[in-house]
Amino acid sequence: MRIAPLALALALATSGAGCKKQNQSSPTRKDRVDLPPPAAPADPRLPAPHNLSQEPAAAAHIANPAAALAVAAAYSPEVPSFAEIAEHVLAMQGPADWAKAMTPHLAADAAWTGAHVHGEDILQIPLKQGAAGQAEALLARFPKSGQFGAVTLPRAALELRQSQVAPPAGNPPARLAWVDAASGTLTIASTPSGLATGRLLAPQYGKRPLWLTLDNLRGEALIYKFPFARVTAVGDGAAELDIVATALPGKPLPALRDLAPGAFPGMHTAGLVAAASTRWTGYKEAVREITHQLQVMVNKAGFAGKMMLDPIADQATRVLKTWNGRVFAGVGPAHHVRFGLGADDPAAAARLLNTLIKDIIDNLQLARMFVSNVPNAGLKKVADDAYMLTVSGLGNQVPAAYRGVLDDGRLRIAFTHSAHVGGLLVVVGPRADSELKSWLAAANAGPSGKDGHNHLAAVTVAVDPRTLATVLAKQGSELVSAVLALTADPHPTQLSVQQTKDRYDISVRGPKPR
Repeated sequence: MRIAPLALALALATSGAGCKKQNQSSPTRKDRVDLPPPAAPADPRLPAPHNLSQEPAAAAHIANPAAALAVAAAYSPEVPSFAEIAEHVLAMQGPADWAKAMTPHLAADAAWTGAHVHGEDILQIPLKQGAAGQAEALLARFPKSGQFGAVTLPRAALELRQSQVAPPAGNPPARLAWVDAASGTLTIASTPSGLATGRLLAPQYGKRPLWLTLDNLRGEALIYKFPFARVTAVGDGAAELDIVATALPGKPLPALRDLAPGAFPGMHTAGLVAAASTRWTGYKEAVREITHQLQVMVNKAGFAGKMMLDPIADQATRVLKTWNGRVFAGVGPAHHVRFGLGADDPAAAARLLNTLIKDIIDNLQLARMFVSNVPNAGLKKVADDAYMLTVSGLGNQVPAAYRGVLDDGRLRIAFTHSAHVGGLLVVVGPRADSELKSWLAAANAGPSGKDGHNHLAAVTVAVDPRTLATVLAKQGSELVSAVLALTADPHPTQLSVQQTKDRYDISVRGPKPR
């Protein structure tokens, strides 16, 4: 079953999302911080509401579900419709036929808010203007509960999966539903006090257009394996979103395999179509394997070949050993590719690379005396500490999909180093030298390499979602050609993941949806 972010967010604050018909359960906890509710309930027939916690076990607020879905749909064709999501959420509260009949009366452009408060799930759903009467009629067939118009819903069509923290199987707690005609809302809870609390949720938790929080106890009940103490997301949507995930007390922060802090936020500059940077923990093993393979190749080359290749292999090994695992890869502008490699001593790494390339060029020139089809190569200085390698005669030797990076059959590779950035910068493409200069200037004006030491990953995407979807639909060589030909949007989306000892801080910043 497809579940969009809206359905998941609301499920975290209400019933668990699952298609298996099992007993519903609601693990309880004592809220840590209680805030006093308003002096009197909105309807005098209602009981006193619960006090609300600043950090409930689970809660979600979405100011405009329709707008959120429109943004999501721009990035993925698989996003369900609002009606599909709304019916799914209601089916986690009551019978399927009621969920289907009630869905058309729900508003898609007003705030949905839910929270797990004092051991019960409370969901406040806006109704379309003038739909309160129809909503009440759909509840009229269910048993009355209390004196203010609430009813008891029959067993939900979709119920919470059993988890290791769920109470023993048995009859699920009753779900009460109430239409507040005055405010035009449908409230669902487990107690009359929960129904009275519904109207307080949005004022308390709706200070931003999007807010979601989930602690470990509720997370274990809903998702089964939840390795964090709490995850909270807050923002305006795709253009601005901040997510914080904290580690469980006394336990290490869950780590991503093969990745560690050490991204290059300063390398993510204008002109990039797409890029990513991080630090690869397996780089030492990779360097050892490459060094071994180089030596194997040298040993198989014979006496004359070994005389030529042994110094090159030795120099290549020295270059590889300057790498500290930090890596950047990006595409953009059109027909250009960028690479970044971290080094503890960038100047030394650049000198060794320069020496290696000169040795390779010298050997290529020697080989051209005996083999006619050996490409011609040259290295020239294009700026202070910046060089460009040009390899000619590659037009027929490079696969067609990659020829966009060539300049009339010539491969141009420009490289330099930056102590500020903390590594080598390499550009491949027809204008490699000029693109390298502008990239270096922008990177030196941005965050330093030291600033990225706690960045687990940095990602840049500067492509319109629909354009990106069209390109990714291609395959093989067509995909490569299309990616290399993309032009960067001047307003990219930037994602940054920072890691400290006990938390992840994820930041998403991008253009306002058009």
